[in-house]
Amino acid sequence: MSDFSSITEKVHTTYRFLSEDEMNGKSSNLNKPLEDVLEDINRLGNLLKEELDNQNGAISKKIEGEWNNKEKKIKTSISHMKEENISHVQTYRNITEELRTQEITLYYKRMIPSF
Repeated sequence: MSDFSSITEKVHTTYRFLSEDEMNGKSSNLNKPLEDVLEDINRLGNLLKEELDNQNGAISKKIEGEWNNKEKKIKTSISHMKEENISHVQTYRNITEELRTQEITLYYKRMIPSF
C-alpha cells in the first residue's frame, strides 16, 4: 500500500451570480408617465389653438404667447427628465453588473502518491 501526501493548490476565478440584464424596459417604464403628460400638453395646446384661431385681439395674442412659452419650458423639462431616467437606469445597471460578479479563490488539497 502506498502512502499519499497532499499539497494545497488554489484556483482564482470570477464567479457570476446571475446572468446579465440589459434593463432595456426600465427607462421606458419610467418615461411612460412623462409621455402621457406630453400627450396631454399637446392635446391642450391643440384645443387652445383652435379656440384662439377664432379670436383676435390683444388678450388672445397674450394668451397664445404665454402658452407657447410655458409649453416650450414644460417640453424641455420633460425631455431632461427622460434623459435623466435613462442615465439613472444605466447607472443602476452598472452597479448591479458590478455586484453580480465576485472574485473568488478556491483552495483544495491534491493527493499525491508517495513512492
